Amino acid sequence: MKWKSLYTNIALIVLIFSVLGCEGDYNSSSQISEERNNGKSSSHFLKETRYQPKDLSSPLLPNPSTKNFGSSQGIASISGFSGPVSTWHENLRRYEGNPVIVGRDVSPNHSFFADPYLLVVGDRLFMFFEAFLLESVSYPSDKGLGEIWMAESYDGKSWKNFNKLSVNAIHFSHPQALIHEGKVYVFYNHNQNGSIYSRWSPLGKVGQWSDESVIFTALNHGWDHMVEFSIFEEQGNWYLLGITGNRKFFNGEPNNSLYSRVLRKVGLGRSRLGEDQWVRGRWANGFTTNWDNDSQEIGDRPLIDISGEEWVTEIVEITSLKLNEQWVLFMGVTKPNRQQAIGTFAINHLSPEGMDGRWITEGFTFPLSGAEWEGQNIHRGHAVWFHDEWVYVFDGRNGKNWKIGIATKSPHFNGMNMVSAS
Repeated sequence: MKWKSLYTNIALIVLIFSVLGCEGDYNSSSQISEERNNGKSSSHFLKETRYQPKDLSSPLLPNPSTKNFGSSQGIASISGFSGPVSTWHENLRRYEGNPVIVGRDVSPNHSFFADPYLLVVGDRLFMFFEAFLLESVSYPSDKGLGEIWMAESYDGKSWKNFNKLSVNAIHFSHPQALIHEGKVYVFYNHNQNGSIYSRWSPLGKVGQWSDESVIFTALNHGWDHMVEFSIFEEQGNWYLLGITGNRKFFNGEPNNSLYSRVLRKVGLGRSRLGEDQWVRGRWANGFTTNWDNDSQEIGDRPLIDISGEEWVTEIVEITSLKLNEQWVLFMGVTKPNRQQAIGTFAINHLSPEGMDGRWITEGFTFPLSGAEWEGQNIHRGHAVWFHDEWVYVFDGRNGKNWKIGIATKSPHFNGMNMVSAS
């Protein structure tokens, strides 16, 4: 056993030096990608390669070698304004009455609201969110737990009819809602093990919910630390994208292993073995509520990998939206200085074989405003077109107290045609 341990340690040290000596990840894969593009570098997330930082000085244009989800003019023309796409957030006006939802709106036993998501049904706007329940008789715990709740509004500013949607006494978070074949489906995360739960209601009778069921078990597929996801349809296929940790990459080595400790010692531990570093994906050839059995992995590498990025250290709360024919992913991004707000990743190509795209800007597209209630973090945003204006919902934190606010965009920008995943 001692000789085996010695050989193992020697092999690990050799591997570490080989890692330290590499100039970049997956060099051979990058070469394959560049050969396919006649030597022109592109940020492909196909089977052979993963994301690598690229020059952002040029405008966002679809890759000519892949299917174009946008126009030939890129996102700037789709958005209905002539400025760079990095200024998109400047057209959003925060509501002066923010925050619109706080913990006491549910009950005195709920301390905060977070993770909001909007859905338009007729002339009503529904919001789904996490409400944090403090210690109670039904759930005695020092930590409390997150519940999924919903509310409705006719103007996006005043909210009423608060009702609990999740059933089990489990810490849930990150709800998403969509309409499919006459039903409203709501999906949400088990915050501890990454499983996705769901309930559905008839479209004409929103509130008459089905039993709660599990539709995806992330750990069964090697998706380590998956606590945020997005489900949407494109070209007849359905996609499930999830933010995961990257600790499985080194043969599942746990964080307390010799290899992990050495990596942390030489300064690679955070980027190589951190949580909230990857976006992984699965696809199904039709709508499903059984992603465990009806879906397949998209490639064998992460679709997005931020471990090599200098401007961002973590990503959370992935939320898909469609700008005309181009999907974008809103995520809470954390900078090295620990500031966190919304960043936007634009998808140029998505198929069962892979995905490519790029960050619109190496920075926030919806930043902190300086308001006291959102002074520390914003980590989820979502928008819908409702009553002749864009309604953008987001959460903000000051201390441990998360609240929910909204911003709006004037009808002048109606040409953007943003829709929620449905």
